[in-house]
This record gives sequence, C-alpha cells and structure tokens, in this order.
Amino acid sequence: MTSAGALVQTQPDKKPTGPPEIPVDVFEHIVAYIVDMKDEGGDTCISCAQVCRSWYNVILKHTFRYLIITPGKCQQFCNLLDANPMIAQVTREVIFSGHPLFNICMRPNMVPWVDDALKMLEGRLPNVEAMRFACMHETGEISSLELFANLAKYSGVKRLEMVGHIAPLPLIFAYICAFPNLECLNLSAIEEFPHVPNLFKLKLDYPKPALKALRIKGVPFNTRVLLEWIAGTPSKDTLERVTLAIAGWSPGIAQTFLHKLGPALIYLDIKICEGTGLEGTDSEKEEHTPLNLQDCKHLKTLMLRTAIYEGTPSLLANLGAKTLQYLRFSVPPYEDSHCERYENLAMALDEVRFPPSFKGVQFICKGEYEKMGIKREKLGRIFQKFSLRYPISFIHSDDAKRFWFTT
Repeated sequence: MTSAGALVQTQPDKKPTGPPEIPVDVFEHIVAYIVDMKDEGGDTCISCAQVCRSWYNVILKHTFRYLIITPGKCQQFCNLLDANPMIAQVTREVIFSGHPLFNICMRPNMVPWVDDALKMLEGRLPNVEAMRFACMHETGEISSLELFANLAKYSGVKRLEMVGHIAPLPLIFAYICAFPNLECLNLSAIEEFPHVPNLFKLKLDYPKPALKALRIKGVPFNTRVLLEWIAGTPSKDTLERVTLAIAGWSPGIAQTFLHKLGPALIYLDIKICEGTGLEGTDSEKEEHTPLNLQDCKHLKTLMLRTAIYEGTPSLLANLGAKTLQYLRFSVPPYEDSHCERYENLAMALDEVRFPPSFKGVQFICKGEYEKMGIKREKLGRIFQKFSLRYPISFIHSDDAKRFWFTT
C-alpha cells in the first residue's frame, strides 16, 4: 500500500524525456518481472517511474493489475482511484484477503466487509477480469444472498480463485454460480467449515457455469461431491483445461469425472503417487487401479506430477489420445535414490506408441536454478534412448507456474 501510494504521488512531467530506447514489449516484460519481486519490486518501480511519462504509465499498469483489499482498507483504495482514475482502467484482478491465521475462528467472516467493498467499488473497475478470495471463512449463518447479487454485477469476471477459504460446500457452489461469465475456476486449500448448524438453503436463479479451465489443488473434503457437481454443469461440454492435485482420494473419483467430460478437454494435469494411478489413500479396491485415460481422446498436453512414482507406467499404457502433442512430468529435486524409478519411467516411455502429432517430453523441475544443469545432465543420460526418438526439454517449476492457464 505504501509503495502503491508513493507511485501515484511520483508522476513525472507529461512531456516526454529521453530514456534509453527499449521496445515497449521488452520493457513490459521487464516491469512485469520486477513487480513480481515481492520484497524489492515496489521501490524499484517507483524509481523507474520517475524517468518519463511513458515508463510511468507502463509501471502503473503492472503495479495495479492486482488490487488487494483487506478488512477496513477499501476506503483507501477508493481514495487512490479518485487521485488517479487511470488505476481503475488498468486493474484486472481484485483480491479480497483475510488473515492467514491458523485459528479459523479468528479469520474475518467475509460477508459483511466484502459486501461493503463490492458496493463501494461498483461501477469503478470496468476492466476487472478476475476475483480471488483468500484466507477467509463463511459459516453460512449470515445470509449471503445480497452478496451474491453484488457479485453478479461484475459480469466481466471470467476467473474465480478461492485460496485458503473455509466455507460449507453449498456456499462454494453459490460463489461459482454468482458470476454469469465465469470461465476459469481455481480452488486451492479449501476446507469445510465444521459444526454448521442449520445451514440455510440458497435459492439462487443464477445459471450454472460453462467453465473452460478448472484447477483443484489440496481440497480433500467432499471431493467426489465437488467433481460430480461440476460434471453436472454445462462445463462437461466446455472444459478444455483440468488440473487435479488432491490428497486423500482414489483414482476412481477422477476416473468417473474424466469419463463424463466432453471432447473439449485438451489439457490434463494430474498428481500421482506410490502404488496408484492418482494421489490416494482410499480403502476401496479402486485405490490400486491405475487411471485409464482412454476417454480423453482429444488431449494435446498431459502433465503428470511426481512422475517417478510407480503408477506412471500403467497410466502411460492407457493413453487414448491420438492428438497428444506434449507429455510433461513434474519431478522433485533429483536424488540418486530415485535413479531406478527414473529408469523404469524411461522404459515405460520407450514402450508407448505416441501419435504422429507428438512433439516431445518436458520435465518441470523443482529446486534451485543453479542445479538445473546437474539435473539435466543426469536425466539426459537416463532418457538418452528416448531422446533419439523425440525431443526432451527442461523447464523450472517457478517459470511453469505462471502459465498454467495458457500453456
């Protein structure tokens, strides 16, 4: 807030000066990188913004693309909008953030203050495309009907993220339906609020969404109910990108979900673990049944997380896509103890008959950038035979995280 406020107060002269000649697109990438530096980005941008008016406009655009609102702070942002109307034009995402405390009872109930913030910002942010609700809880004891009506007024919102959110599952469904043009949904670290007495029944007339991208990460509660609800919406015919990284469930849940999806699915990102086709601790027999991807006939990109685990060869044997272009593996930092499993993965890849459209394998590597060369060298030796057939490339996980919607 301090850096952002200082940026508004440091507008340079309107007449252009003579900064170093840098192509606009290159300068935009530089500024975007600086803004993402949490500790140093703010002060660095303030210094650069004083060079000339054109630099100031580019920096302002990236600094205020995310508007973070916390309880009691909305009025300060309204004052910023009054001081510089350009901020309203460049803001693309509004983040409502509570307090990430371990004691969920101390997190602010989102209905009162978010509702007030939505009313204060109504009509002032015409270009908002995304909303994120982080580290908050909703008990369901306070009627949220007015809140949903206010959310529905932001018809331009196409992406909804709920991170560290604590709420009854019916309310999660209600938030998803509140946005009329929602295309992307990201649920991460969602928990169900315990001991909810007499949860009111939401009577909403909003249509169910037709999602194009879905990401569910670390949402162990009622996973089957959540996926079945999504599969029962128009999303089953429109979903193009799905990411599933959920602990404490069996492959059968994902199998049923993927079976119901239509031919639109072109990107699938799943997490697998020891002895199963997916992350799972289910006691049912399906826990030991590898995931079958024969239903995903139009996949172009398949990403397998924690790819050294034993379920990978069986999963690769059940690929049904004739349009597959890229196979991606998210692997942990390389250790010599993993050598045998990487060799098993290499043998599994050698036996897979890839379609003519296949372009290669990409490893999404975790760990330090400095060790990328060592990892590339060791894995290169193990997958040398496969590399004679198809290209192999390495991408750092920090770079890959930014592009899950677009790559």
